[in-house]
Amino acid sequence: MQEVKETVDSLYLVLKAGADFSEMAKKESEDPGSARQGGMLPLFGRGQMVPEFEQVSYELDNGMISQPFATRYGYHIVKKISSQAIGSYAEMREQALAKVSNDTHGNVALQAKMEQLKKQYRLMCNTDLERRMIAEVFAPNKFDSAFIAKYSNSNETLFTLDDIDYPVSALISQYKNFGVMRDEVAKEFLNSKFEEYINKTVTDYEKSMVEKNNVDFRNLINEYRDGMLLFEISNKNVWEKASVDTEGLEKFFAENKNKYKWESPKYKGFLVQVTNDSVAKVVKERIKTIGQDSLVKVLRRDFGKVLKVDRVLVAKGENAMVDSEMFGGVKAKTSSNKYSLYFTVGGKILPQPEEVADVRGLVIADYQNYLEKKWIEELKAKYPVKINRKVYKKIK
Repeated sequence: MQEVKETVDSLYLVLKAGADFSEMAKKESEDPGSARQGGMLPLFGRGQMVPEFEQVSYELDNGMISQPFATRYGYHIVKKISSQAIGSYAEMREQALAKVSNDTHGNVALQAKMEQLKKQYRLMCNTDLERRMIAEVFAPNKFDSAFIAKYSNSNETLFTLDDIDYPVSALISQYKNFGVMRDEVAKEFLNSKFEEYINKTVTDYEKSMVEKNNVDFRNLINEYRDGMLLFEISNKNVWEKASVDTEGLEKFFAENKNKYKWESPKYKGFLVQVTNDSVAKVVKERIKTIGQDSLVKVLRRDFGKVLKVDRVLVAKGENAMVDSEMFGGVKAKTSSNKYSLYFTVGGKILPQPEEVADVRGLVIADYQNYLEKKWIEELKAKYPVKINRKVYKKIK
């Protein structure tokens, strides 16, 4: 440690002589995080740093450099860049609440719960291994790449939780790029990481056991799981099947056609709107060469924005343009000022639905009900239900 102290004192003399603090920090600092930033740390408040570091920092004026001083993390030289006055209550409220919630006194319940879980899951720590590792990071040895390599490949058990072994390699491999530390700094770091790793493992294990240990939570999970399974199998056997089973839909419609009646006849065909007479003439000639199944697609492709074409199924009074063409209505306005005239193409007036497409929504809904009823009957036959009449009477 004396050697480190002498090095820090030398750096301080160089800084006092006018050396650039940022450049010196980048070259000489052993803290890899702040070194990359030229030693720069973010703004911090009371209780966020170790007491010695905090005291020196607060006593400095802006722009001043401190003399070397020690904390449990090593030796430091601080240059104060700026300070920030305490804001109003409204400005500081969220920060104050965060501070209170993070206060150690507020963690008493959490710490008690952690100790209870450690006992519940029979935590057994390998204290011999911990002591050996602590001893190794003291001078002349240290927490360095050799130490990391040694224990990253070790299968020695660091602790056991609920009869499950957790190797030391799982902990050490997380800190491969943490820089070089020695003596008390390395000891404090290692101790904190032991505790942090154990607490996290206990917490994660408790989360994995909640369903097993908590009856209410287990029942809730089972309810969600059963609900999702029921939805999936219902969707497969009823809801989705009803909409994609074309053959089944057509057969169901044919067998139940008399159920689907309209109050009045409907025109089924195509309504075309165009920008002018010249376009109308060309479109009508083109239609003669197109089959009705592809009429909408081809017209939209060939004529683009000078034409609007729709497949329609409407009764009298539902579309003024169709009324004027098919039901003897008066001349109507087009759907937009962009189009100057309209006409119907093919089609016919139907007294009642002639195919599934004419009443698709109603047929699908009825077909779903039919499939569900049929499925339930199959389940009852496969899984007979017996009722205890004596118990049933007591419930009534």
